[in-house]
Amino acid sequence: MKKVLIITSSFRNDSNSNILAEEVAKGAANKGHEVSFINLSNMKMNYCHGCQACEKLGKCIQKDDMNEDVILKIIESDVIILATPIYFYEMAGQMKTFFDRTVPLFYKSNVKPKDVYGIFTCQDSDTHAVEAAINGIKGWVICFPYMTYKGEIRGLSLDKKGESRLHKDYLDSSYKLGESL
Repeated sequence: MKKVLIITSSFRNDSNSNILAEEVAKGAANKGHEVSFINLSNMKMNYCHGCQACEKLGKCIQKDDMNEDVILKIIESDVIILATPIYFYEMAGQMKTFFDRTVPLFYKSNVKPKDVYGIFTCQDSDTHAVEAAINGIKGWVICFPYMTYKGEIRGLSLDKKGESRLHKDYLDSSYKLGESL
């Protein structure tokens, strides 16, 4: 059994990226994996100040929802799924802020390997519309020698909230990803 951590970043109720993330969760749970979620839209999360206190203390000194519990969930996971809508051909800002606030992970040792996947949804029909966000996630992953980027689900041509439910191919791909973990 693996520990699967799904991190979502959409503020929209019934968002397409969250729907696909839930399908991954169903597939993973069906195979007996333990699944947990972090919803960034429910978190009060300040920007990284670049103060480097975490280098000395091993944790961030800011008092918000991006605390040691979140870092511990990342450390304990075997698989991380990052789900984000695409805004202006890039990941949602809350996902980028989340990445910036994971600097304390640099100072953790003996972290077990983890596979990282992305789920990207956007209105655009061009498969390249998600490339900048993919590169952003790959840039985060490459900073940690124990992380490996394994692939993504691209939900394209999704204009309305909840519309991904009408795309059996996206739902099936997401469920199968969860099963394959």
